[in-house]
Amino acid sequence: MGESLRRHRLDAVLSSDLSRARITAQIVAMAIGAPLFIETGLRETNVGAAEGLLWAEAKTRFGEGLTERWYSDGDVAFPRGETGIATRTRGLAALRRFTAVHPHRRIGVSTHGAMVRQLMKHALPAGSPAGVRNTALYMLRYEPADERLIVVEKEELVLC
Repeated sequence: MGESLRRHRLDAVLSSDLSRARITAQIVAMAIGAPLFIETGLRETNVGAAEGLLWAEAKTRFGEGLTERWYSDGDVAFPRGETGIATRTRGLAALRRFTAVHPHRRIGVSTHGAMVRQLMKHALPAGSPAGVRNTALYMLRYEPADERLIVVEKEELVLC
């Protein structure tokens, strides 16, 4: 992945503090020689009472309707969890904080599946298909003045 990203000439890598995203970010930052910054606002969605459950277990415990709506709708949460809208708001706030303090222009972001889905829902035009994959590289332009993300390009990553 580091080799795939080298050609994008990233100035910095910004990551969630949770281990899976952070370790990925550390590997990429080291491979491309960019500084790494950690931002707790990029953490995965808090799924509350569904934490640690397999998808099938969540469907059994909370019903298929809730689990499917959690995945597709922004205003649904598992008990004691956060909604997709809350996740998106938190992620955008993290980007705003980082860009307000750091002069970096090309930033790689390492985060989690639900956060990626929510940020992409924000970036894509309304009604776009929700086919967001964890193993894709999304190049976005961030406009802090109106807190907009705009999709510039998408490419599939080939991970060995």
